[in-house]
Amino acid sequence: MFKNERQNEILKILAADGYATVEKLSKLLYTSESSIRRDLIDLEQDGMVMRSYGGVELAKNSSRAVPFTSRLHRRIQEKKRIAEKAAELVNEKDIVFLDQSSSALFLAQELVKTKKITIVTNNIEILSYDLPGGISVFSSGGRVSSYRRCLIGEDAGGIFQRIRADFAFFSSKCIAPDGNIYDSTMEEVLVKEAMLKNTAKKVFLCDSDKFDQYAGFRQCALSDVDYMVSEIDCREKYQHLAPNVTFL
Repeated sequence: MFKNERQNEILKILAADGYATVEKLSKLLYTSESSIRRDLIDLEQDGMVMRSYGGVELAKNSSRAVPFTSRLHRRIQEKKRIAEKAAELVNEKDIVFLDQSSSALFLAQELVKTKKITIVTNNIEILSYDLPGGISVFSSGGRVSSYRRCLIGEDAGGIFQRIRADFAFFSSKCIAPDGNIYDSTMEEVLVKEAMLKNTAKKVFLCDSDKFDQYAGFRQCALSDVDYMVSEIDCREKYQHLAPNVTFL
């Protein structure tokens, strides 16, 4: 296994388990503990993990972009619950924008069970998903970000400016205590900004693990959206910051 592949596997394990010892990682990846420690040093320098004596966990407040494969295997049940709630908003024949997030992929999988809709997305995983008949899917185009499994750049935002959606569903790196929503890269913020400008309703998908954190690039304020969907009831926590928002 190459070094970058091994480090991605480490991130997947941490995304699923939250914490792991060096010994456990060594056994799971059939790699020496010394090699694992070197990998963890590299990942910590990149802001991806936090090391402690004998073990490691994901760095929650990192502004670094976490690989899609790592996010996909993290907090699966929470994301499925969010998807179930969000899918109830969508009606037959609606046009839906979905962003590059793993939460959007879970939502797409929920929507296509019963809905005949049009999806417009820059999410490569959604574009490659085996969609049933009755679902129309438009790719945003743009440049491939292989690390994030999405399409980015000026061309990626163009299609969202030419189509008017009924709903734009998006996630982010985190939401800060003051209600501002942040993400990891400016390119992804700009694509989502194009989505949010041309939709009837904006829906923020956010599991509770992302509460009360900061990242490098501001997307918008919570008060700028119409719905916030989480796996828990967060009305009491955020209602005073965004009285116009419906919390699901």
